[in-house]
Amino acid sequence: MKRVYISSTFNDLKEHRDKAGVAVRKMGLLDVAMEYYNAEDKRPVDKCLEDVRSCEVYIGIFAWRYGWEPEEENPEKYSITRMEYEEARKTGKKIFIYLLDGKHPWPPELVDENRGVIKRLRDELSERHGCALFTTPDSLAAQVSASLSMLTGDAPPPEDMGKYMERLANRYRRIDLEGLTPPEKEDHLQLQLRIIFVEQHVRDNRPPIELPKDIWSTLQLERELCADDLPAHISQEEIKKLSDTYYGKKAAPVLEMLTDPANPHVIILGDPGSGKSTLLKYMALSMIDASINPRLHSFYLGAFPLLIELRSYIALKKKYQDCRTFLDFCDHLSESQSSFPDKKALLRHLSERKPTLLLFDGLDEIFDPADRETITREIVGFTEKYPDVRVIVTSRIIGYQRSILMNAGFKEFTLQDFDEKQVNEFVYKWYSIVLADRPQEAQARVKRIQEAFKTAASIRQLSGNPMLLTIMAIIGKNQELPRERWKLYEHAASVLIEHWDINRHLKANHVEADFIGGEEKKEILRRLAFKMQSGEGGLAGNYIHKERLQEEIEEYLRERYQKIPDAARIARSMIQQFRERNFILSLYGGNLFGFVHRGFLEYFCAMAFIQKFEKTRELSFEQLRDEVFGEHCDDPSWHEVLRIIAGVVAEGFTADIILFLAKRSWSEDQAGNGKFPYFLSLALKCLAEVRNLQMMREPCKFLLERVFNLFNLTNRPNDGYFSFIEEDIITPILTIDSSWPCVDVLTDFLKISRPNVKYYSIEKLLGKFIGQVGKNEMKIKKNLFLNLREMEFFSRAMVPFALVQGWREDPDVFPLLKKLALDDKEVVMRYVCTEALFSEYKNEPGMRELLIYQVKKDKEPLVNLIGMMALATNYKGDPEVFDILKKELLDKKPDNNHVRIIQLVTQHFADNDELLEFLCQLAQKGGMESSEEMRTASNYYVRETSMQRLLERWPSHPKTLEVLKKIAENDPFPWMRERAAEMLKKL
Repeated sequence: MKRVYISSTFNDLKEHRDKAGVAVRKMGLLDVAMEYYNAEDKRPVDKCLEDVRSCEVYIGIFAWRYGWEPEEENPEKYSITRMEYEEARKTGKKIFIYLLDGKHPWPPELVDENRGVIKRLRDELSERHGCALFTTPDSLAAQVSASLSMLTGDAPPPEDMGKYMERLANRYRRIDLEGLTPPEKEDHLQLQLRIIFVEQHVRDNRPPIELPKDIWSTLQLERELCADDLPAHISQEEIKKLSDTYYGKKAAPVLEMLTDPANPHVIILGDPGSGKSTLLKYMALSMIDASINPRLHSFYLGAFPLLIELRSYIALKKKYQDCRTFLDFCDHLSESQSSFPDKKALLRHLSERKPTLLLFDGLDEIFDPADRETITREIVGFTEKYPDVRVIVTSRIIGYQRSILMNAGFKEFTLQDFDEKQVNEFVYKWYSIVLADRPQEAQARVKRIQEAFKTAASIRQLSGNPMLLTIMAIIGKNQELPRERWKLYEHAASVLIEHWDINRHLKANHVEADFIGGEEKKEILRRLAFKMQSGEGGLAGNYIHKERLQEEIEEYLRERYQKIPDAARIARSMIQQFRERNFILSLYGGNLFGFVHRGFLEYFCAMAFIQKFEKTRELSFEQLRDEVFGEHCDDPSWHEVLRIIAGVVAEGFTADIILFLAKRSWSEDQAGNGKFPYFLSLALKCLAEVRNLQMMREPCKFLLERVFNLFNLTNRPNDGYFSFIEEDIITPILTIDSSWPCVDVLTDFLKISRPNVKYYSIEKLLGKFIGQVGKNEMKIKKNLFLNLREMEFFSRAMVPFALVQGWREDPDVFPLLKKLALDDKEVVMRYVCTEALFSEYKNEPGMRELLIYQVKKDKEPLVNLIGMMALATNYKGDPEVFDILKKELLDKKPDNNHVRIIQLVTQHFADNDELLEFLCQLAQKGGMESSEEMRTASNYYVRETSMQRLLERWPSHPKTLEVLKKIAENDPFPWMRERAAEMLKKL
């Protein structure tokens, strides 16, 4: 009988270890634990280590106590719990580590006063092992049972199963990119899945309603919709309510859900290309190779992974009468693929209740609804017959009928789109491999996609989908993104259309449509996009009624093929496939359809105009310029379409369009009415599409003049003006990285125009504008240096931002700005120089010392503030920085800006042992005094913020209760007593 050693601290985990011991004994194993010594942490060291050596398996359970440290022969100051773990490592025992989930509430009295030591140990364990997380005693017992049940898997699998796993590894270890790579590209990339895989997040259940991606993005990020975002008859309030319910639940890492003992049977839902199949392949590979994902491998230790592609199963099932079950399917494959396990071997494996992970991929790939229901019931029947088998099924969201699996106890999760962090992780991994011999180029490609993600909403939505992000990474190796984004859309659309198998679907219904090829499908989509943007809602509407959609497709088929039979039937089939199979159209409800991704609507709409201009000659250039650009240039919802057109037509045409836009009339008075020159923003976006700016001297000159004048308004602008300048003027300018052909014009403007800039936020943006346009031009740099001394030209405050934007690598810039930040007589200049330095030189030697000086030595609160914000943001966890910030906040008179510092400190110094006490002090600062100095709104907000952070971070800690109670009962300020009383009710 195998012996299992259970190790943990005693008093805090007694109930947990009792449950773990029961789980061990239920598995027919012998548990060896401290309960068989004295019931206390101080147990005999030699005896413990001897027992560890006598066992085959070590189980380590760790919460938030390090444990007793024997004084004798213990130079490392190890606790006895750590000694037991180190002995297990040294003697090569099978090790299972279980960590209390850091998010799980835990009694404060069971937490070490100094958490640093136990936290470091937990971090070490996480790095060395695939640790499982536990919460309650029962959850720990389930984890232990799952781990120990895998021990029988230590023996090598039968020969045919071993061959199968070897074949599985060879088949799936590389990502299949054949269908995603443009045929004209010579690249044949060989990327290993284990390296490129990025874990996604999931949410419980599926989205409550089907909507285009741009609507979901707006709801998720902004939590509200505008009147123009939806068709008139659809209730914004109802959709928002459904959205809040769905997105109100926090998303969790998918592998965390799949290694939860409470989820033995799972259905993973997702859009086409969302990573469902990739996830299953990654899991199967992790079962075979522990080094891929140690934690996953540890949880499923010894499990045999059987991956069944359901489209292959249904095909074989229809072909052979004796292929009635999944095991029959395996038997058939074992005959044609000798490495596949046969039915007899699988039955023996299952009857012996050996650990098995069954992966069913692509329930949605079974097109016939009756067949799909049959297979779903077979899956349920299999889980009932073999309840010990863990089962994961994948399906697209559209077309999935949930009742059968949900009624059988399957848990439903939906894969979420990549967020910005996951996109960055993916592209970094991708280009690190693809351009391994060119690291600088790899870095540039990563930066390019990161910038495209931030500056182009349509690209941001596309990149959330792993398949479309992969296409973006392939295209981005050779194309300039976000410039030439139309080539990205073109290829992505081609991939989706390639999988739009109208013919196979129609043949199943005895209709021949082999004549409909890729170009015909694209033409249909161009017509639909053009029709949508011509409708009542315009381009912002993105919807068309099902009847009109049907009519439009039928009309095209009859125009294209004259007397075509079954046009109505073909159109209906197309609409169904649009939505269910191709991720091109989605349903709003009420029989309204829209493009899933706004980027495809914009691309196909733009290509409809290109078709009319270049192919059919229905549009002259003058009509394209005047009627298309001229009529829609002031509507930002049209800008992406017009920008794509400018990127596709010849650059001579683009130059004329930009000049046409730059010369449009606009007066300063219109800004007072909220009417801003969006046509200038469009002109800049079109300029960003041009490869050779040297051909654009005249358009650039006019654009520079118009933009420069925007910074020189004589009347006070309204708030919308500032956001317009930043978002619609500066943002597109920052995407133009080529050398401007007329920077000498900019030099003249700076000398002659003498802009009358009166607002700090505009000075900052003006600086970025000058820095980007004049980048690395020595004449501009010289003028900027002069302007620091000759104040009559214009405000000095914009100069630091211009210098860091355009001359970051110049050896003169950092020393000059550092000197100004320390010594300039003007407070504002010290502030802006510090801000500009921190934006571009965060890791430069000397920055930390500069910021500390600003905080401790500068006498101006404004300079102190920027120094504190920069320190808190850039030196996370630094104990010296924490002490400095703590002293400043406690010693200085409260300021409204200190609230932001408290938020940053709480966020970035969460593991500092003194944070709790510090917030308690801030919460009570001035509370027991009634001095006039403390009767300020600033102090109220500082104290209120501190109390709120205590409530969020330590709701069960006695200090939180003590502080809130003291303030609620004794504080001299009524508003503080009321706020503390409100918070006490939440404890």
